[in-house]
Amino acid sequence: SGPPPAFDLELYLETMEKLRSLSPKLLFYSHGGVRSDVENLIKLAKENSLSFGDIIRSALEAGEDEQEILKRASEWLKGRCPEAELPMMSEITVAGYTGYFRSKK
Repeated sequence: SGPPPAFDLELYLETMEKLRSLSPKLLFYSHGGVRSDVENLIKLAKENSLSFGDIIRSALEAGEDEQEILKRASEWLKGRCPEAELPMMSEITVAGYTGYFRSKK
């Protein structure tokens, strides 16, 4: 799932680092079962969050509107996470990131 509209990228990355520091053996996903490759999954979550943030920030700086940002974000998600629920996930994710970056101005 994507971040809620009150998303905070810095806090999210901090939380991922705290989780990693606990050295968990398993991750339990609310909609994806149980995974044991914890270190890799946390690393991937952080990388994806930063990459997605870069996409959204660039789009905002270029003056793109919400639909253009959503299109750009959906293309990135489709390439990175083909199994993702793109329409719902990308709208929620874009809203979270755009709200975050707009609050930082």
